This record gives sequence, structure tokens and C-alpha cells, in this order.
Amino acid sequence: KKPAFKVVFKTPIPLYFTELNFQTEFNQAPLNYLSHGSSSIQTDVRNWKNKVGFKIWKSQMAFTFGYDNQIKSPWDPETELEGEIKRSVTDKKQGSIGLSFRNLPGLNYSIRLQERKDLAVQMVELFDTTIINESSFTIDSTLLLQKPIVGQKKLITHTIAPTYKLSLGDIGINLNGNITFVSDLDLLSDQEGCFEILNNEEWGGVADTNVVISGDTLKCEGNNLYFTKEDNPLRDSGNLTSTYTSALSFSFPTPLSLNLGWGMSINSPNDFRQSRTVISVFSSKLGYKFFDKKLNVTIGGNYVIGHKSGNEFWDSGEEFITDWNKNESFDLKSYDEYDDLDNNNIWTEGVDTLKVDYDENNEYDEYQADTFIDKVELNNTKLTLKCGMQYKIPEPNITIGLNLNYTKAVDYLKTEQDDPVFKAKLAIKFGF
Repeated sequence: KKPAFKVVFKTPIPLYFTELNFQTEFNQAPLNYLSHGSSSIQTDVRNWKNKVGFKIWKSQMAFTFGYDNQIKSPWDPETELEGEIKRSVTDKKQGSIGLSFRNLPGLNYSIRLQERKDLAVQMVELFDTTIINESSFTIDSTLLLQKPIVGQKKLITHTIAPTYKLSLGDIGINLNGNITFVSDLDLLSDQEGCFEILNNEEWGGVADTNVVISGDTLKCEGNNLYFTKEDNPLRDSGNLTSTYTSALSFSFPTPLSLNLGWGMSINSPNDFRQSRTVISVFSSKLGYKFFDKKLNVTIGGNYVIGHKSGNEFWDSGEEFITDWNKNESFDLKSYDEYDDLDNNNIWTEGVDTLKVDYDENNEYDEYQADTFIDKVELNNTKLTLKCGMQYKIPEPNITIGLNLNYTKAVDYLKTEQDDPVFKAKLAIKFGF
């Protein structure tokens, strides 16, 4: 039987310059634990959470540190009949510092280091045969628990969040920002082997070769080049995501409010064969309350721009500038075709005869990589306009709401566009 429990310990620790708040929690729940439908309660998991924080300089500077360890499917199989168990072990180390000095902008910085290992846990029975004599032998069996690592990822997150409040007469202004950098690395990514190169840049690598990796023979030829892990320039191991957001809000003496926002997300794969994706968002919202704040009217909109430029590698469907052998497929090298009359597998001047002469110069030629037009992979926009009205009737406690929504999406890579979408929603709420 696997018990379910939760143990929490927290206590303040007084120091001569501050008070240290410490908290630790250890809990686990087996797979058959009855959570009564609560989505916040995980099963088949074991957690250990730790947190410590303190403030100094009259609470103007705050520090927080934490360490979490989570094991999904923590229980080992007892027999080989239970099969393979997929286990993940996640370690999180995090820390933050917050600055909130009077009459100065506030600033918060946090860092999180996360590493996850995926294991294939399985009980395997091993047999050992001992020959006693020509007519008898013994067989001993031993159960061996195997835990090979099948996946390992490392995540590093940096977050910077500035804030500032100021007043211009009777107008209050709040500024908020957030900058996040996330580095996601696959530590077990296969970076050695044959990689297909579909552009005319010089990447190094070994062409037309056979290599043996883990007992398997790989044949690298044509557009495929062999790279070792140390010399692989493609760096197919993860991506870097950076996010920038900002918000500006105004409060007025009248029941008028104004909110402006902007955000940008940039996803940059480490793999040079993929281009980065940029998503930009602009938003605004204007609100006013009439009739002693009984009628609330809001008008706003969002504008989203998505763009992903070409990856500088040939993709199926892209237009060729030069396709030497006219095969409608990218080739790092192309050759004229000839009759090998002397059967030596190489062109012999004066002996072999040309069958196909691509540049029609009556000579056997070896051509460089094809050239092509690198197309933009993503280029679209989406406009959303919203209008909302809500009226409250205190007696007999009735709220009437009307929401109007207009959406227009444009994909500049398509010739035919979708029609705009208009939505309206009327809601009446009765209170008892």
C-alpha cells in the first residue's frame, strides 16, 4: 500500500537585522488517490517544496529563495510483469529580489533554474546458468532494476519586472513592464550524424561518407553532411524565447479610465535551419461610467502581427532561381550525365560521351548548389474591436450586459481571405 500524506512546517526565524520566513512541505499521493475531482491535486507524484524569504531596509528590499523537487511515478515496480514505468524527476531552484524605494520606480528580478530527467524504469529478470557436470546444471535468476535516462532538459528563466507610479495633477498614471528570457535546452539531443543541408552556404561537415554510430552505419551522401557533436554548427538543441510586455493605465477625476498595452514575443530556435517567429500585440481600452456608475461603457481593440521570415534553407514549394538538373529539388551539387564507356566511374575526356549537358557548353561540368527564392513563412495580422455596455438596476437587482465583437484576420501569404466575424452577446442577470 502506498500512503497519501502532506506535511507542512513553517516558522519565522528572528535575526538581529530581519526576520527569516522559512517554509517546507513534503507530500505524496498514489495513483489511486481519490481527489474528488479537484484539478489542483496531482496523483502518482511526490513533492518536496522549500521556500525562505526576508526583507531589509524597512521592507524596501525583499529576497526570496526556493527549491522544489518533484517525482512523477515515484514508486519502483516490484516485478517484471508490471512493465515499464515512465518517470520524470524535476528540480527547480529559484530566487528573486524586489526593490521598492519611496519615490523611485519599483523593480523585481527573478531567476529560475529547472532541470528535468525522464527515466524508463523497469524490473528485468537476469538468468545465470552454472554447469555442474555433463548431465546437470543450475539456473539462478536475479531481479535487476534498470533506470536509464531517456530525456533530459534544462530550462533557465530570467524575469525583470519594473513598475512606476506618478501623478500629473489629478491624473494618476501607472506603468508596468515585464521582460522574460527563457532558454530551453535538450541536453540529450542528437547532434552527431547526417544532417540535410538545403542551402548554398559553407557549413563544413563531411560529404559522401559512411559512419558508424552506436553500431548503426549511416550513409551520408547527396545533400546530407556528417557532423560530429563538437563541430555541428546547426545547434539543434532547443530555443530561446524572449517576451516583452508593457502596460500604461490612466485614472482621471471623472469616471473615465484608459489602458494601453504592448507586447512582443520572439521565439529563436538554436537550430540555424529554422527562422525566428515574432508576435507583436497592441491593445487599448477606454471606459466611462454614466448615471452614478450604473452604466459602464467600454470600447477597446487588439491588433496582432505575426511574422516569420525565410529560414535561408530550401523548403518544398519554394521557387528556384537556378535548378541545374531540372529535378525541382534542391541539390548541393549537380553533374552532367555521360556514358561511362571505359567503366571507370569517372569522366574521361575523349572517351566518354555526354548524355545530358545542362549548361550546353559541350563539356562535362560539376555544378555548385542550386539557388532559390527564400519565402516568408508567416505573415498575418488580426484586428479585434470590442464594445461593451453593462447597466445595473439596484432594485430589483438586475444586470443587463451587451457585448459586441468584430474580428478581421488577414493572411498575406494567401490569395483568398476569410470573411470578418461579428459577434453579439446579450446577458441578463437576476439577483435574489
